[in-house]
Amino acid sequence: MTPADFEESEYRGPLYNQLERGNHLVWEPGQVFEKHIGIDRAAYVTDPYFWGLHGLIAPMNGVILLDYDWHYIWKNRLKNKILPDFKLNLFLQAKRPHAGTRPRGEVKKAGIVGDYWKFEITPHQQVALEQMEKTLNGKAIVCYAAPAFHTQAALYEHTKNQSVVPSSSFPPASALTGHGAWYYDNGGLWGVANPDFVRKEFEPLQTRIINLMERTQSRSVNAGESLRDLANSLIKSTSEVQEPSPSDTWFQQLLNRVNDHVSSMTELGFVDEEYIQALKNYMQVRAFCNAYRLDWLVIGKGV
Repeated sequence: MTPADFEESEYRGPLYNQLERGNHLVWEPGQVFEKHIGIDRAAYVTDPYFWGLHGLIAPMNGVILLDYDWHYIWKNRLKNKILPDFKLNLFLQAKRPHAGTRPRGEVKKAGIVGDYWKFEITPHQQVALEQMEKTLNGKAIVCYAAPAFHTQAALYEHTKNQSVVPSSSFPPASALTGHGAWYYDNGGLWGVANPDFVRKEFEPLQTRIINLMERTQSRSVNAGESLRDLANSLIKSTSEVQEPSPSDTWFQQLLNRVNDHVSSMTELGFVDEEYIQALKNYMQVRAFCNAYRLDWLVIGKGV
């Protein structure tokens, strides 16, 4: 089979962009800050070659964001409830597929007869996804995302035509327990899992999102409380690991960094405990996604 000639990161960008822009029930958590301070990405660059390209011999003077009082952003959001809370979430594991044209054996018998795609399931990632889905107890959609195309030209066309989402497969992580690969022949609602080559069918991702909102009982909760519950659940989902993987170890290291950062904020004079706790929980969720290569979207009424 032929591997896709684009990387996961190239696919993830237009996928999540179209998920957000084409669906008023999904939003990216970072928007809580971006709409106020206008920063999407920042990096401290010391390489003289970079600055030489801009006619400078040394890095420009800058600022440390922690020197500024940004807590009003979070507090105002909590009071005004402009954003939905973090009670319901969507976690996606993007996969780079391999493409084939002549399915054989059990794959063909299961109904895939033309062009098709497949992605491998990484055991330790699968275990993490299963455990987090179990711990979140029906308050999150946890699934894979893989394109039903594999060329750079096709990626460009689907990006331009806003058709990345309908041309992708979203098998739930829980449906692939014990399997090593997922085969599919379009961006539709079914595929085949091996080694037992079981044909599995699913509802569209949009339908799953709507159903999750409808069946979840509404209760009075603010963003800080639901974010805390989410962070605690994700940390709990890793607490019973018998044989830690590199991702598990990395997650624990990232949690230590979060704790160090929070301690530094306290030492610098931050006294707003509500703000510090909210930021700590936010960073903990981001650490989990970083360690297990997940993308996090929040399900709600949008911004």
